[in-house]
Amino acid sequence: MLNPYDLSYHQNKALRLLRLLELLQQKPWRPAELRQELGLGERAIFDYLNEVRALAAQLGLSFVHDTLRSTYHIEVREQLSPTETVVAFIATRMLAHHSPGSNKAYQEALRKLVKHLPEPLKALALQSIAALDKRPPSLSGANLETLTQGWLERRVVAFEYRIPGQRPFTVELEIYFIEVSRANMAVYSSVKTACMAGASTTATTSKPTSSSASSAPACWT
Repeated sequence: MLNPYDLSYHQNKALRLLRLLELLQQKPWRPAELRQELGLGERAIFDYLNEVRALAAQLGLSFVHDTLRSTYHIEVREQLSPTETVVAFIATRMLAHHSPGSNKAYQEALRKLVKHLPEPLKALALQSIAALDKRPPSLSGANLETLTQGWLERRVVAFEYRIPGQRPFTVELEIYFIEVSRANMAVYSSVKTACMAGASTTATTSKPTSSSASSAPACWT
């Protein structure tokens, strides 16, 4: 292994830039974490980040600065194999089948996956998506979009529940995770505040969360 003290300044910097490029493709990092990994000073790490930003642009990579979390990373866009695409397509189609109605988010994801399938699989898959378009619309797609936005931005999601024979009421949820129930294949969110199943719901994002959420399941589709 090369000793950085035996290298010239330019060689050492090149190695650090390559290492930083590698690290940023693994996960989001805070500047302090990168400083510790690379042995850089407080100002130097931002100079390196700016150089990697320019390098990423030349390489066609997406350099991301998340100002909300104060992190940096490079988005890795890997191409799925035909088999991996089929697996993802089947899983998403299963979610669409268990949705209470037409869900544009699922159908859009399916259409994007189909682009990577060879013929004749592509034509057959497009026919199956067309059949989903004939289902009546539901709120689940809009709710999924709002929940995802709240989860990514760490914001409280306010739900208005309408249960037959009762007055509507509002519940605020702090999204911890979104997953599929193994019991009934419905999509659930793990939240700080649990909701009541069997209710008609609409969701809106609200204030930013101030604490981490526990893992209590809440039905929302």
